[in-house]
Amino acid sequence: MKKTNKKILRISGLLLLFLALLLVVHNIIQDKNAEKTSKQVLAKFEESKEQLQIATRTKSENTNTITNTLILPDEEEEILIVDVDGAPIVGVLEIPNIDLKLPVTVDWHEDLMWGYANLYHGENYSDSLVIMAHGNKSHFAGLNYLVEGDQVIFTDVLDRQKVYDFAGKEIIHENNVEEMIETNYPLTLFTCTLDGRSRVTVRLTEAELN
Repeated sequence: MKKTNKKILRISGLLLLFLALLLVVHNIIQDKNAEKTSKQVLAKFEESKEQLQIATRTKSENTNTITNTLILPDEEEEILIVDVDGAPIVGVLEIPNIDLKLPVTVDWHEDLMWGYANLYHGENYSDSLVIMAHGNKSHFAGLNYLVEGDQVIFTDVLDRQKVYDFAGKEIIHENNVEEMIETNYPLTLFTCTLDGRSRVTVRLTEAELN
């Protein structure tokens, strides 16, 4: 009987080890696929963005108005959207220090969370924008490593950039939505902790223009 119990325990242990290995392999494959999706979407977004800029400049010329598409967005302006293969893209988020570049969608649901960052809160540039993404390597895992001096760059569909400086990091409970979105910081980034019960949250201030 004891030998049988030991055999069952040994088989159970091996089965659990095998399942854990499968989970690791699954996560690696999922992360690689998400990274591939990001690169494909970014390439198509650049093409769509260029076409939109041409259309914007043409419209401006027809109305005898000179438009510089590299200026900062108007604070009261609603965030513009470009459709890329069904994904509503509002821009690109870059964090140079961790070599991260992700397309940002205006919606957030499971179908748009692999290969993208998602606008969690904010409708125009005067809002406190909150952007979320998964905590895997090709997404926001690197938030844990951001420190003072690091910058985040958001580029909208008209190629206008806003640069933000790291201001601080905090852990917020998953149910504390108000603390996440009711803030004076112009940009917040967050992702889940490993246990999924809290959010690694990075606050950013708008960088001063030289």
